Amino acid sequence: MSPSSTTPPGATPAPIGTSTTNYVVVKNTGSKTLILSGYRIKDAANHTFVFPTGTKIAPGKQIMIRSCKGANTSGTLYWNQNNYVWNNTGDTLRMYSPKGALLEKCSYRGGGSTAYC
Repeated sequence: MSPSSTTPPGATPAPIGTSTTNYVVVKNTGSKTLILSGYRIKDAANHTFVFPTGTKIAPGKQIMIRSCKGANTSGTLYWNQNNYVWNNTGDTLRMYSPKGALLEKCSYRGGGSTAYC
């Protein structure tokens, strides 16, 4: 997973409804298709994204989850937030199973950085 907030330090970000620079990418590095229906992603402030029913990632493929508003496609899902999720100063992503088990935790420092976990 790689959370990212790519607004340069000190810059004013675009309004959340239009910004595409605040996102997380989930990549399947395994050999089997991942079925993510009901899985959850949370940031340090507990903003929660729930993967919609039918979400799958084939081996070697990825899905981008953008914080802004938009229409879901096979490669991009939208959190449809009115506020930014990933902080420019750094943040922590946690991914949970539908039953609430913590599966992954990933942090980044900020300043336009991206973390690869």
